[in-house]
Amino acid sequence: MAKKKTNLQPWLDYFKMLQRYEQKGFLEIKPQEHEAYVTRAALLTLAGIDAEDVQSAAVSQQPEALADTLSRLRAYAAYRSAPAVGQQHPVDMNDPAAPLPAIPEAELTAYLSQPFAVHIVKEDYPHDLLLTLLLQQKRSWRTAWRTVDTIEVIDYTEKGNPT
Repeated sequence: MAKKKTNLQPWLDYFKMLQRYEQKGFLEIKPQEHEAYVTRAALLTLAGIDAEDVQSAAVSQQPEALADTLSRLRAYAAYRSAPAVGQQHPVDMNDPAAPLPAIPEAELTAYLSQPFAVHIVKEDYPHDLLLTLLLQQKRSWRTAWRTVDTIEVIDYTEKGNPT
């Protein structure tokens, strides 16, 4: 029986969109540090959540949309951390003919198993921190000891005075 091929085009399209976010200054990925900085407006667009949820720690009440967005940002950081086989220059990343980076499965699994921090910042300069969302994989007995992503919220806004 032939192995079913996975269509990676949706992921590549999503990564191209995140690359545009980086070019416009809405997103900064630091793959080696396992962290990303994203503006509040960009997070609203990516996760489809309300502004009130981003301005307070209530963002943790939106686990589905938020966890999906954080997982995708972590996957993009893993993609960016891969040794560039054919893409030696950032300009090559815009060239569809340039080969994609090859990511060995063991390295990808190791990268994705480490904690990943997404720092939400204000849109205006200086980009003050609003929240840090820490995505971690933990084993849970509720899922038959499989790993699940958990989100820890660190709120930097003053209590009663969200900005």
